[in-house]
Amino acid sequence: MSQEINTRLPSLNALQALVLCAKTHSISKAAQLLHRSQGAISRQIKQLEEMYGIYLFEREPTGLTLTKEGRFFLENAQAILDKVSQLETDLSAMNKVVLIKAPSTFAMQWLFPKLDKIQRALHDYIIKVDTSADDKQRQAGELGDVSSIIITRDSIGLPFYTSYKLFSETLTLMCSPALYQQILLDREVVNTACKLRILPNMKLWNLWLAENGFEMANTEKTITFDTSEIAMSAAADSLGVALLDPRMAASRIAHKSLVIPFAHQVASGKSYFMNIKEKDQASPAVVAIKEMILGFT
Repeated sequence: MSQEINTRLPSLNALQALVLCAKTHSISKAAQLLHRSQGAISRQIKQLEEMYGIYLFEREPTGLTLTKEGRFFLENAQAILDKVSQLETDLSAMNKVVLIKAPSTFAMQWLFPKLDKIQRALHDYIIKVDTSADDKQRQAGELGDVSSIIITRDSIGLPFYTSYKLFSETLTLMCSPALYQQILLDREVVNTACKLRILPNMKLWNLWLAENGFEMANTEKTITFDTSEIAMSAAADSLGVALLDPRMAASRIAHKSLVIPFAHQVASGKSYFMNIKEKDQASPAVVAIKEMILGFT
């Protein structure tokens, strides 16, 4: 006789939300770590409570505190998540595949030039890179995500992953060689040139301009792009000046399609992190990739 399948099961994402709420004692902190809205986290906790007819947390002025039932539930939820994570790790090991997730420009400009060396060192493995269509923070660490390594551009690392800081992002003005020649003749060209930007606000642009003795940017003379890669292409085509991290533009600078007219850089407040799934920490392939990427920095 076949065993009946229980279809009344909690979602893995809800269990993940529970674990993070318990660890941080805060719905808002859990939402930040999981890159979800506070409303989504609250709904997932409420769904669990309604499904099992229990209260998981006491809401106190100092934060969330697990109830007796909540502590029991947490222990089992963590065990389930550990099993799922181990399944993903075991399947990846069987297939000898290492999946790396990274923002678009980082993948194209920083990681891809180094992939050949990584692949030659790990010739028995297949290295796959999953990248986004833009440079925005990836929805990382979701259940079912088989990425062993996730590169993020943020101020913090990821839950359920061990984070290694690669480098802090610093930005400086870049332009085409033709526009650079004009700037050498007249610094005012920087004030009149179109500002190519990735972020919707002009805070960092105006900070760099002020620290270098230029006027505040005219927001009417700006173009916003989804990625630094596209902004670099626009700058190389003399459409304006861009504020970029030299590490992301290294190949264009080396090939002289982009020039840095001024040495001054500003810190964006963001850093690039290499996040390694905790269950994959002992994988020989992941360890080798981790050491190579850290060595590149």
